[in-house]
Amino acid sequence: MADDANADLAKTLPILEQANEAVGALTKKDIGEVKAYANPPKDIMNVMSAVMTVLGKVNADWATVKKEMTDPKFMDRIINLDKDNMPAKIME
Repeated sequence: MADDANADLAKTLPILEQANEAVGALTKKDIGEVKAYANPPKDIMNVMSAVMTVLGKVNADWATVKKEMTDPKFMDRIINLDKDNMPAKIME
């Protein structure tokens, strides 16, 4: 069982590192482009729904997402997210 967990971790860590790099490369312009959608494409809404979930805003609609993106600390909240201590309910 520990071997399976270690194998899963080995697969997941590079993905997490890539995600952290991608988030670090985002700019205010990038956020502005996403925020400009009146009706975002499904993939963008899926990603932003996941972001809202880990930020504690479950089942957020597009209006809520756009409002959150106007928060000057939005990117800081994502970058500084305590990934190691997320509540089990959010992880589910």
